[in-house]
Amino acid sequence: MKPMKAGTLTKSPKGKTIILNDKGEGLLVSTVEAYIWMACDGSKTYSKIAEDIVNTRLHDKRPEDVEPVVKKILDKLQRNKLITY
Repeated sequence: MKPMKAGTLTKSPKGKTIILNDKGEGLLVSTVEAYIWMACDGSKTYSKIAEDIVNTRLHDKRPEDVEPVVKKILDKLQRNKLITY
């Protein structure tokens, strides 16, 4: 499955990162969660997103080790109507 982001990335008045869904409901997200949301362009599987994180962050981890975390974050984003499949 290839997730596609929905909503808008913004900052709170205190500088915190928030993603707003189409109803204007906001979710406070971490830097990693925002990165994963931005990677959801409809062309990548969650496995490819995990691989990109490993390559970008220069981790000593393998994509297979990161995939469960990516999947958990994608589930959270989907529950909050911030990605679609």
